[in-house]
Amino acid sequence: QQSACGDLLDRQIESHDVFFLALQYATGKKNASRGTMVGTACQQFAAFCKDYGYTGSLVRSYCSKTCRCYSAQVMPIVRTGCQAECLDKLRNEQVNAVCRDNNDPLFFNGTAGDEYFQAFEEFNFLPKGIIRRRLVKQYGCTALKILNESE
Repeated sequence: QQSACGDLLDRQIESHDVFFLALQYATGKKNASRGTMVGTACQQFAAFCKDYGYTGSLVRSYCSKTCRCYSAQVMPIVRTGCQAECLDKLRNEQVNAVCRDNNDPLFFNGTAGDEYFQAFEEFNFLPKGIIRRRLVKQYGCTALKILNESE
């Protein structure tokens, strides 16, 4: 039986101070409280879910559900640290996904797009550089149609 995608911090909050203390230290949120209700501890650290560094990875590992590791609707996509159960749910979502452009200048004109494609290739075990970044940045979802027709 497969475990559900969830927040490890909220499941372990009463028995393991080490998880909570690690997040307090890594995020600098030393005044964060454990919360008295299930689902409240991770909410305090949600702002760090999209962080690219160690702090984000740690938050995603303890708060995978809160960070929405299971959904392709979160931009930009950073998945390091996410629990396997959430990543499995994400893969299932991607199988039936419909391409939809998000008009995000930082993504298309900055480095976020390149970082996304690199992470996507790594996550899906694709060869580095296989995604034609320039075409996708220029045409968005239409690039998929162009690539499909050219093959």
